[in-house]
Amino acid sequence: MKKRIYRPMAAALAVAALAALAGAGEARAESAKKLLDRGNSLYAAGDYQKACKVFEKGYQLESGPALLRAWGFCLIKIGMRPEAIVKLRLLLKKFPKLEDRLKIKRTIKQLNLVVKTKLTVRSMPLGADVYIDTEATGRVGVTPWVGRIAPGKH
Repeated sequence: MKKRIYRPMAAALAVAALAALAGAGEARAESAKKLLDRGNSLYAAGDYQKACKVFEKGYQLESGPALLRAWGFCLIKIGMRPEAIVKLRLLLKKFPKLEDRLKIKRTIKQLNLVVKTKLTVRSMPLGADVYIDTEATGRVGVTPWVGRIAPGKH
């Protein structure tokens, strides 16, 4: 007799637990959406460091393609190209039917080239300021200097 009483109670508890989980999942998705919007605003304002942190936090809540894509492209903006490659490869692996799959593959290919491109600048005497393209972009270091730059004419 006791078994019959417990089975309906167990079923009711299971239904309640599933409903609670569904509600929690919706709340997480809503929070992630807000973080995506906040990250996009920061990105548009040029605050890439903060945007990356917001995208990462959002992705930890809801691991959807929009947050992962935004995080990957934001990492490019702050010069973290190897990390960006990892995120964009993960994006392609987890979401194989993305509409912009070819664009992401091209971006990864270009990033791989950039990561492999190294420039060495030496001078006599040592300690000369090094700028890439123009002084307006800011000093990147002093000689002897070794750094990674985008391939092409500078």
